[in-house]
Amino acid sequence: GWVVQNLLKQRRRPMTKPARQQLIVSTLQWWLAPVCGYCNGTGFVEALIEGTDEGAGRLTTAACSGCHGSGRRPLQREVPPPLYPTARWITAELDRLVALIHNDMAKLLGQRLDF
Repeated sequence: GWVVQNLLKQRRRPMTKPARQQLIVSTLQWWLAPVCGYCNGTGFVEALIEGTDEGAGRLTTAACSGCHGSGRRPLQREVPPPLYPTARWITAELDRLVALIHNDMAKLLGQRLDF
């Protein structure tokens, strides 16, 4: 329902139910695990050290080409370009709801604990 209302509010074309579901699933998967798979979230290229096991290395000063140094894989890779604004809106809504829950929990815990 959120996505349909948002599309109508922005005067964008409606989406079919399967397309909406796919957009939501792709966006949720990114939101739950946005870490870049190339640099494992470090944002830098890893240089392998000779004579060590694979995966053992040190970071270079070169930014990861997959995430451009952010450590997060771009949401644009997960959804088609025309759907990016809606996917971005979904992530913003999820962040907003998590912040509300976090604030409510902090208030309840603050009332029960003496700091």
